[in-house]
Amino acid sequence: MVGVGQVNGEPKKIVLIGASARPLIASCLRAGCVPVAFDFFADWDARRLVESADCVGASLTKIDGYGDLIGREMAGLGDAAILAGGAELRAELVVAVGRQLPLLGARAGALAAVADPIEWLQVLCDAGVRVPESVRELPADSRGDWLVKQRGACGGSGVRAIERQSEAVLLGDCYYQKRICGESLSAVFVSRGLSNDSAGGTFSLGCTRQWLAGDFGDRVRPFTYRGSVGPIVVGESVNQQLDRIANVLADAFSLVGVWGGDFVLDADGQVWPVDLNPRITASAELFETAVASSGSGFRSVVDLHWSACDSERGARAEEFAKLAKERSVGCGIEICEAKRIVFFDGPGVWEIDQASFKRLSRLYVADFFQSNQVGVSIADIPQVGDRIEAGRPLLTVRSRAKTEAAAVALLEELLVVVKACWRE
Repeated sequence: MVGVGQVNGEPKKIVLIGASARPLIASCLRAGCVPVAFDFFADWDARRLVESADCVGASLTKIDGYGDLIGREMAGLGDAAILAGGAELRAELVVAVGRQLPLLGARAGALAAVADPIEWLQVLCDAGVRVPESVRELPADSRGDWLVKQRGACGGSGVRAIERQSEAVLLGDCYYQKRICGESLSAVFVSRGLSNDSAGGTFSLGCTRQWLAGDFGDRVRPFTYRGSVGPIVVGESVNQQLDRIANVLADAFSLVGVWGGDFVLDADGQVWPVDLNPRITASAELFETAVASSGSGFRSVVDLHWSACDSERGARAEEFAKLAKERSVGCGIEICEAKRIVFFDGPGVWEIDQASFKRLSRLYVADFFQSNQVGVSIADIPQVGDRIEAGRPLLTVRSRAKTEAAAVALLEELLVVVKACWRE
């Protein structure tokens, strides 16, 4: 089965822009495409992927911020671009890149429309979907648990809890949302820009369980994203609710490609959508194995994303229908994966020297992300000379097993070994 990687024998080049491009680079290579990546870290293993790639023109460039790319010439760098990791929230960057390259995913107008959570939550409410109470100003007589959320923040970094109006001191562009009790989950959606009754038009690819900093005792930024485990089985009732939510949002805001949403699942099995991410999300990489082994013909998440964004909406229709059907009958979840972002807990600053790098890199399994093997590996590995301050992200631990419990157990074992590296 031919994926999106080549046209007339020439591999397609994709410009990848995100805070950390490593997952997109791996997915891009798996799709047979050439990655031209820009990110904030340019970690050792991301560079290794690019340098060992059997393709001409692959590159990885470290940037200090998305502003570095505003005036950069992009037209000759690739055939299309993917924005992720907060890059899609920078309107000026979206416009600048979109003028030079086709954007794979939601267009500038759609991204601007969904930037206001009050707006897309109201669209869901008008469609009969239950949503948490969300307001721009908190009433003086408000009672109960509320969250104040900063628009434009990623990974839960702009979220904090308040209990009363007197605590409602807003910093920046914020809004309030009533807190819902339940499990913090995330869904990965696929939209082809077709009508809702079209086979495989918009559907949920699957769900992951989210880990937040508060789950590990962090009281300073308890809602910050720390990792995920999945795909997990949530039941057909939840899948049906998610598909309805996805179709309403995709239709209202012209969402296309692979994108995601966070939700709370309450004790009654009710889905409460709380966040919308109109891009390939951090947890999407946990679906690489499921997509590649689905039998649908898609080789990776990037392959799936590009195909869903293809202007020829009928392209690969049978493959999309097969993937949607497999999800609907609960197939394709033969492997569960887990990832957790590890923060250096100090004391002081850890400067990565040759000895430190050797201790860490021995935990890296070179072909782990390109295979379906059960086991563990680390990712986002700092390079020699990097200085990691206490409280800052160090790397990511990854595991893969037959069940969620086994994947988590493997992850915990690897985490112990990683933490021992900075205490040796």
